[in-house]
Amino acid sequence: MDAFYINLEARFDRRAAIEAAFVAHAPPAWRLTRFAAIEGADPPGSLSLAEKSCFLSHRRLIESRLGVTEPTLMLEDDSTFGPHSFPAIDSQLGRTGEAQWDVIFTDLCVPEIMPMAQLYRLRRRLTRGGALATSLVELQRMNFAGASGYLINPRSCARLCELFLEAPELNVPFDLFLRNHIQNGRLKGLAIFPFPTTLSPLADRSSIQTHEGQNTDRIWNLFRRAVWLDRDLGALQGPFADLRAANSDPDAEMIATIFTAMLADDFRIK
Repeated sequence: MDAFYINLEARFDRRAAIEAAFVAHAPPAWRLTRFAAIEGADPPGSLSLAEKSCFLSHRRLIESRLGVTEPTLMLEDDSTFGPHSFPAIDSQLGRTGEAQWDVIFTDLCVPEIMPMAQLYRLRRRLTRGGALATSLVELQRMNFAGASGYLINPRSCARLCELFLEAPELNVPFDLFLRNHIQNGRLKGLAIFPFPTTLSPLADRSSIQTHEGQNTDRIWNLFRRAVWLDRDLGALQGPFADLRAANSDPDAEMIATIFTAMLADDFRIK
């Protein structure tokens, strides 16, 4: 299967990191190709120049896959993989009919507490006893963001290109463009969960997000790393300790203790 990652010319660090992770974990049937990110384009629309470049890069990559006969994994260059990433993707695609989906995400930003809690409980259920099972999550009614990793159904490339033509002005970031069309029913969107890919540490220094949103991104990114398929709990202890220290709030911590008890395996809903 083909995988492509979008990469700015100057980001040698991201190029090296994603290619090294791919070589370490991908089976021989998978191929990874760099797709040069579009830089400096400024079509009509209210997005920032960086957001426009990101949107156009995804769009051009999808357009380049018109006529292919197998799914394609689209990646941003701050993605990474683990030992179970590719077996999980292959297994899930093998038991999911083409008519069931247009886009399947391999990683997502989940910005709200309730879906976070639901996904956390689902992960515990799927991985109980050391199992590493995955499931498909329907996205039409979920608030989500991010396009760091997603599969495109070969039959859906033309449909996406039609949707692109309906938006001559770029006023919505690419990830929200996908989300909006999944929510309005024009695309069928799913996510593999636990996520088979996640964000590399390089994602914490985004070239698109603004400085004022860094703490929010830090929280969301840490959740993604905490629930992905190949998470390393030991490696997460430091980032979680730093997050607690930077966001000390006794009142919120009191409520968080209740949430912790309700998420525990021995909690039963009456």
